[in-house]
Amino acid sequence: MRWGAVSPVGWRHAASTAHGDLRASNVLLTADGPRLVDYGIALGRRPGAVGGAGFGQSARRAEDVFALGTVLALAASARHPFAGNPLPSAREGPDLAGVPDALCVPLLACLHKAPETRPTPEALAHTLDLSGTATRPAREWLPESYLHEIGNRADEARALIGRRGWGR
Repeated sequence: MRWGAVSPVGWRHAASTAHGDLRASNVLLTADGPRLVDYGIALGRRPGAVGGAGFGQSARRAEDVFALGTVLALAASARHPFAGNPLPSAREGPDLAGVPDALCVPLLACLHKAPETRPTPEALAHTLDLSGTATRPAREWLPESYLHEIGNRADEARALIGRRGWGR
């Protein structure tokens, strides 16, 4: 799960954009691994573009990393690290109960209150030692019940597309 979410954020930042709406509902589990979706509000830094060069671009990227930390914490523990807290970075720190110890320090870095101290996606991938995990098939790390559900949903989507005549 980690690489599937970390890598696309890094790719977006390398392309001079920020996702801008990274959350658990924008990460899809597929048979090929996790996919980050909904780039509808991706923010670029071209002069004159939404989120253009200058003020705020590094903050937008830091917001993506913060959001990535919340998604990874949720995936690791089945609990939101700021449950019930509408302004998470302005108040107390995250609750990482249930997160494996090996992930706590990197996630705390992502969820740091000071945006400038948050790691880049590339640094996070390095810290988590994710080399080579981008190509691991989902069947190697997802529970069988999830794979079965993913297969069922994919079959339903293909059937819907066929009935509506899409993709022809």
